[in-house]
Amino acid sequence: MASSRLTSAATWTSSDEAIATVTTPGGVVTARAVGQPTITATAEGKTATAMVTVTPPTLTVLAQDPDNIDILIEMTQRYAASQNLPQALKYAKMCLNALPTAKKPAELDAQAWKNKVDAGYAVAYGVIGNNAYQNRNYAEAVKNLNSAVRYYKNMEQAYYFLGNAYWQLNQLEPAMLNFAKAYLLRGSTSAAAKKYLDQLWSSGHRGSLAGVERVLDRARQDLK
Repeated sequence: MASSRLTSAATWTSSDEAIATVTTPGGVVTARAVGQPTITATAEGKTATAMVTVTPPTLTVLAQDPDNIDILIEMTQRYAASQNLPQALKYAKMCLNALPTAKKPAELDAQAWKNKVDAGYAVAYGVIGNNAYQNRNYAEAVKNLNSAVRYYKNMEQAYYFLGNAYWQLNQLEPAMLNFAKAYLLRGSTSAAAKKYLDQLWSSGHRGSLAGVERVLDRARQDLK
């Protein structure tokens, strides 16, 4: 309550109202342009300051720099998370086009840059593979999802959809191996992956799960 009273009683100012304004009372900041103004609050004889960074809108940045891989990866992930596959697919394809010629920023070392590029490829191929799976193009799904896990081996959902895609293609050994990997990574698909692994194994072994541990052992080795 005391904090709320101070916020209401304080006098708020911006060092540059062309970049950001701030209301008195209340201290509500409104961005107006790109920059870093300082916001100052004064109350009961005391003053506090904070720097506010105003960045350009994502799509504005992308319009000016269409090969900005940070933005492309962010947009791909954002639309994939919201289940907007058409938009996720659009940015995934843009990402794949931009990555081969992307330049390493001076502030990143070689390993950090490799990690960023690998993550971009993994995200993009994962979205394209998932889209192919949803459209029942299982061979295309297998191709792209395998590319995704080549760049990031702990991509649990990719293994799960790989398992299902191989199953649809009646390729049961790789289906079981990928279900085993999804299960071992203990993500959101783990329980379903184990159920399908057990179902496939037992259907080929007279209802028995004896020996399924061999599949899990191979999956553990592949994930190392």
